[in-house]
Amino acid sequence: MGAPRILDVYNRPTRQKSDCSCGPASFSLVAAALGLGEIPETSWWDGAHARWLRVEELPSRGMALHEAATALELTLGERAEISSHRAFPENKTLLERHLLLATTQPNLALIANFAQDPLLDRNEHPQGNPHYSPVAAYDRANRRALIADVDADVKEAYWATLDALFDAMAFQNPAYRLPRGWLLVRKR
Repeated sequence: MGAPRILDVYNRPTRQKSDCSCGPASFSLVAAALGLGEIPETSWWDGAHARWLRVEELPSRGMALHEAATALELTLGERAEISSHRAFPENKTLLERHLLLATTQPNLALIANFAQDPLLDRNEHPQGNPHYSPVAAYDRANRRALIADVDADVKEAYWATLDALFDAMAFQNPAYRLPRGWLLVRKR
């Protein structure tokens, strides 16, 4: 379960269905990998969440990190505990610790919120192409993470060094002037 199962679910294949649904696709992949059920992408921005989230905007703009954490909590309820973490400079060590835990503990998963362009060595979007995807493995010796990228155009998981991943997370969300980061999902 957890990270080892992430690749199994990812290879079905599990990919986002629209440009701005990388968050929901990642959440669905992680929920299935943790044994929390098969949850359709559309459930994460369901109208029932409108009291807490601007669900009518999410399909066209995606989700900020705090909105993603809220969507996960609302959908998974007491079945999982969600924590969000920003890529502030002092949190790089915490990211590595969470990567190790999430890829070795059967009840944990880590979803990265990052600028995708730098990791794919492209320059298509002025904000680095904001994105979500789960981490499937962590190679401690080489300090690199295996990204199970849910982008429909990405065919295989790829490795990113800890430094490159953290730098991609540190891209600021211009709407909030905060860096992106990661979500830790713990099945209860």
